[in-house]
Amino acid sequence: MSTLRFIAVAMVFAAVSVGWLVLGGVTFERTRTLDRSLSGKMRNMWGPKVLAQGAPYWTDNAAADRSDAGTVVPVASVVTADFEHESRYKGLLWYSTFTVDFSGRYTVPPADGPGAKGFFRFDVPAGSTPMDLAVTVDGVAVELPYAQRVSGRLVVPLARDAASVVSVAFKTKGQLYWLYYPGDAALTGDSDRNGDEDQAPTISNASGATGELRDFTLTVTTDFKDINYPDGSRSPTKMAVDTDAGKAATWRFDSIRSRNGLWFGFLAVVSWV
Repeated sequence: MSTLRFIAVAMVFAAVSVGWLVLGGVTFERTRTLDRSLSGKMRNMWGPKVLAQGAPYWTDNAAADRSDAGTVVPVASVVTADFEHESRYKGLLWYSTFTVDFSGRYTVPPADGPGAKGFFRFDVPAGSTPMDLAVTVDGVAVELPYAQRVSGRLVVPLARDAASVVSVAFKTKGQLYWLYYPGDAALTGDSDRNGDEDQAPTISNASGATGELRDFTLTVTTDFKDINYPDGSRSPTKMAVDTDAGKAATWRFDSIRSRNGLWFGFLAVVSWV
């Protein structure tokens, strides 16, 4: 091959390479820009990318935070979360979405002295809209005020004359992550389509109070088999097993305490569709 021919081939190769680089960069940026513009619409339709479910507590003051004096954590918690996954196509992009059917049964201990009057506090994940919300106390249905049904911030009057079992059930929607948090979960980060799907947004303890779970069982079931536990999350105490529909995973603790950073992570899909 002559020198002139070699130079010509090299120039063509360089031009084509630059063209592909430019095309790749433009496509990447257009996808990123489109995703940002659609994220708000997806959030309105399917909820936030992260559903962070905080644990409930009993308090003698309806306005009290978890860190205030007089709060009591349940002595037993049995929680189930069943996930149905669906890939949604919007604006030339695919999004991962899920519906979670949540159920929690919490045992509140009696007071040491004469029956204490107070409230059972439970918040559905921030940014989500609860559907089919139902609350019972010792098997008796509780009629929730309209504002609580809409907001998902539940304040149920509960006297501790004896041990009581409070059950909360609802459905809600999300996109990527579902977490169960011993304290008050606060989302301090988010992820986008071009981020690392295995890197979960940062979750912190909003109140700073030590989170405690006692006699705690969380069972997660899915209708898909590809699940993952993001960095920083606590894996199931038993290895997830296959089911006819998907997977089942269980977290079981007699007692566990944490002030910051302890959260149970569950990734609804392991990669962008």
